[in-house]
Amino acid sequence: MKSININKIRISIIIFFLLCSANLLGQSKSNTFLDYKLGTKKEEFLNSNLDIAKASSDHLWFSIISDRDMEFYRVENKKTSSGDKINITFGFYNDRLANIMVSYEDNFFLTGSSLLDALETKYGAYTDEKSHIVNNNMYIYQYYWGKAKNNLVIELYYSQELAIKIVTYADKSVQKELAKKKERENSKLIE
Repeated sequence: MKSININKIRISIIIFFLLCSANLLGQSKSNTFLDYKLGTKKEEFLNSNLDIAKASSDHLWFSIISDRDMEFYRVENKKTSSGDKINITFGFYNDRLANIMVSYEDNFFLTGSSLLDALETKYGAYTDEKSHIVNNNMYIYQYYWGKAKNNLVIELYYSQELAIKIVTYADKSVQKELAKKKERENSKLIE
């Protein structure tokens, strides 16, 4: 009888520690940027963010993250916790926040490499990288985190020559749904 109670206590303690560690891991790899959280309902988002304006897509050449069939809103001249000036474009899919595209502005000293280092520190090693040459002398670099936690995928997109530094946070389940939708449409093209 005592051994059963001791086993129950041990199991309870193990479950407690597992839940605590899972919660801590979730906090360190969150699906939020500043106070904006992926998955937020559009109505709730717009009611609590009055400085947001309707916008068009800021679709990037070669981007791995899809923004098709989304409704866009934008806020400009925000600041990060480190004081960097940013503009943010929000993509809503089925009335939920699905993409957060953060464009770093007017900071010559903030490089794509420093953003890459920061993202690797927070989310681990990237899972894919690509580079593209534009006009024979301008490079666009992409780094992608497809295995990030909490239903999150991330893309760093930058070019020092073009002064572009963009980080996009996207809802992984929405990205999977959009990829399947694109596959279905593409297969119809050749049928």
